[in-house]
Amino acid sequence: CCVAYKSILMYWFQYHKRRHLCRDTWLKKQSLEHEFGLKTKIVFVTGRSLNDSITAYIHYEHEKYKDIIQSDFIDDYQNNTYKAISFLRWAYCISQDWTM
Repeated sequence: CCVAYKSILMYWFQYHKRRHLCRDTWLKKQSLEHEFGLKTKIVFVTGRSLNDSITAYIHYEHEKYKDIIQSDFIDDYQNNTYKAISFLRWAYCISQDWTM
C-alpha cells in the first residue's frame, strides 16, 4: 500500500517567482511519483496581504494551481507560527494520516 505524504512550504506571499520555480522543477508531481514512488500533495501556506493587487494575484494563483492555503493573518515573519497552525488545520481536515 502506498502512503500519501503531504508537504508544506511556507513562503511569503510576494515570492510568486519562487513558487513557480519550485512547481516547474523539483516539485513536479509527476517526477516525485515516477522517480521516487511518492504520492504527494504540496501546498504553499501564506497569510493575507494589505495590497489588493497581491491578494488578487494569490487568488488567481490558487485557482490555477490549487496548492495555496491562505489564512486570515498578516503575512509577516513574526506570524510564521500561524502559518504552521494553518497547515496543521488543513492537514487534519484532509485526513489524519500525514507527514511533514
